[in-house]
Amino acid sequence: MGREAGGADGEHDALLAILRATLEATTDGILVLDRAWKMVTCNRHVFQAWGLKSTDAASLTEEQAFDLILTRLDDPQTFVDKAKELNSQREATGFDVLRFKDGRVVEWHSQPLLLGSEIGGRVWSFRDVTERRRAWEERDRLFIQEQAARHAAEEAEARARFLAEGSRLLASLDCDAALAAVAQLAVPFLADWCVVDLLEENGAIRRVAVVHGDPAKEPMVREIEGYPGILFPQEGTLFEGVLAVDRQQPAVSAPEAQKALSELGMKSYLAVPLAAAGTTLGALVFVSAREEQRYGAADVALAEDLGGRAAMAVANARLYHRTEEALRARDEFLAIASHELRTPIASIQLAVQGLLEGVYTAAPPCESDPITKPLRSLERQTRRLGKLVGDMLGVAQIKAGQLEIVLAEVDLVEVARAAVVELASAASRARCQVSIVAAGPVIGRWDRSHLEEVATNLIANAILYGRGNPVEVEVKSEVTNAQLIVRDQGIGVAADRVGEIFKRFERAVSSRRYGGLGLGLYIVHQIVERLGGSVRVESALNVGSTFTVELPLAGPKDKP
Repeated sequence: MGREAGGADGEHDALLAILRATLEATTDGILVLDRAWKMVTCNRHVFQAWGLKSTDAASLTEEQAFDLILTRLDDPQTFVDKAKELNSQREATGFDVLRFKDGRVVEWHSQPLLLGSEIGGRVWSFRDVTERRRAWEERDRLFIQEQAARHAAEEAEARARFLAEGSRLLASLDCDAALAAVAQLAVPFLADWCVVDLLEENGAIRRVAVVHGDPAKEPMVREIEGYPGILFPQEGTLFEGVLAVDRQQPAVSAPEAQKALSELGMKSYLAVPLAAAGTTLGALVFVSAREEQRYGAADVALAEDLGGRAAMAVANARLYHRTEEALRARDEFLAIASHELRTPIASIQLAVQGLLEGVYTAAPPCESDPITKPLRSLERQTRRLGKLVGDMLGVAQIKAGQLEIVLAEVDLVEVARAAVVELASAASRARCQVSIVAAGPVIGRWDRSHLEEVATNLIANAILYGRGNPVEVEVKSEVTNAQLIVRDQGIGVAADRVGEIFKRFERAVSSRRYGGLGLGLYIVHQIVERLGGSVRVESALNVGSTFTVELPLAGPKDKP
């Protein structure tokens, strides 16, 4: 009996030793309580988890130790309540997190201690998860930060796209249409409804655009236009800065306006001026009807940026239209002046020709005669003046869309020969030989007078810039087209100027040396296009130029 009892005690001691070693080996703090909540056993990690030294724990009663622990928790009452709840429900398990004032975080688990079929107490485990929790919190913080940065980047990208599209729409010189398109763009991106007002040069305010997310409500926006002090600028006044950011619906006395605003909805609105070069040109008004959309600093910056671009577009459009008006007035003046000058110039030319005929009748012609020589000079100058006036009148007619085209059967070879004869004296003075190459008549349906102008301008141009070298005029037909080709061996045109010489008042050389208005080739280009053809030039400096006019034999397809 003694040996058996001794053996049983030895096995019990061995099991207790194994249990103790197991408790000490685990990194969690383990605490075992009996049914009376008295400590049965624990390991040293319990003290570490609770922030107690083993010497402190040994000198304190259980109640004192528990009270000391509670003073170190951020929320001791929650832990006490949960512990009492577990004590009242002996078969329940529990889990929670304890946060200590020193920043540590400890997870606890609690479950019943079963002794056979009986509940003999409760086992508590405590694990310090401070570093893990900190890692999780850092991960969450970085995730939130990354999400916020992504959201900010997406918002910035959306705003940049909005401004880019706004700039594209504002590139139009049709100011009203551009501003209406921008108002349409702003809804619903920046507002639930948007209004654009312009200050006219006479001081009146004109509503350019009204856009609402619900088009049926746009008439209501127009209804409140005439009520002062509501939202929009009135006669003679406009916003001079950013106004009404995140402001509630203003007080309105007029029942009709109050009703309209109520039905429209207005939780927040933002108004920015259209200001350019210190001048207020109008206003953009954005309105939010949603509680969740309140305008802030970013919206103000965006609206101001858009307002600045819109103002610049308005200023540019107005400048363009003023310039157009000035050009139209200039062209009208040139047309009237040219028309009025043609009659006296023609009279002078007739008078000079009459004088020359009188001189020739009285005596044999002598070009060095003191009377004949100045008369010849006067004849040349009046012819030149007539050409300049004719060019100005032609340009004015082209710009006004009044270039009259009268189609008939015309021989292009005959037109070219007539131009060469007309320019014979100019070619003689320039010591330039002009030749014509043509296999036979080239007949097409064109306007004779304007075609003569084309041939004369091109041949005169070749004589002027040909440096006295020969000029060749070739006329030929190819299937359905006719070609008039004028070649010279003169000064040529620089490659970077070739595309410019068919524009108004454009020249490839100095006007001081060669004179003229730079209109001849522009008129050629315009006439040829009206006749359904094309003109091109191949040129090289100090080599010469070749102008080629190509015309359909059947005449222009479209009615001139």
